[in-house]
Amino acid sequence: MTEKPTLKTEIILGKDLTKGYIEMMNSQRVKEYGENTKDFKKNEQGSTFFFLKEMDGVKAFGMLKPVTLCYDDKPYQIMGIANVIAIEKSKGFGSLLMEQITKYIEENNMVVVGNTYVDNFEFYKKCGYRFVPGLLPRFVYKKENGEEARTETQNYEMFIFDPQNMLKNVIEGTKSVVIKVPFW
Repeated sequence: MTEKPTLKTEIILGKDLTKGYIEMMNSQRVKEYGENTKDFKKNEQGSTFFFLKEMDGVKAFGMLKPVTLCYDDKPYQIMGIANVIAIEKSKGFGSLLMEQITKYIEENNMVVVGNTYVDNFEFYKKCGYRFVPGLLPRFVYKKENGEEARTETQNYEMFIFDPQNMLKNVIEGTKSVVIKVPFW
């Protein structure tokens, strides 16, 4: 009988990311999306990164980014979930990583919002997240110069983890939701 390798989750603040982790994430984003639009070293200093590891390396990774949503002149401190990528597909690594991220979110009483492509809806639902159709088009990124930008919403929707329903007004409302960081 062979012994099953042990998986562990490493949690690292963005300011402490190694060059190797940054290069690996950049490379995986290119493989996954055809390009890398993130600057993990410069823009994610305050984010929390999760790496699901086995003896032979990282199997999946993802991050939580501190974000302030403004709705109806009221700020909401949330975490934006992003860059959840299983390096080896269809082996359960993404689900195992999400279990660890969700455990961290629950232990730290966080509200989490993310967006994903329609092909990933079922994955996040299985992980305990709730979809909020129609919320993504209401998100507006307000640049420092006051200019507003919206993200591409075709074939994308938002999901949340909000067990205490803190974002009820945001979800049920109709006004724009303002963020001051580029969409995570």
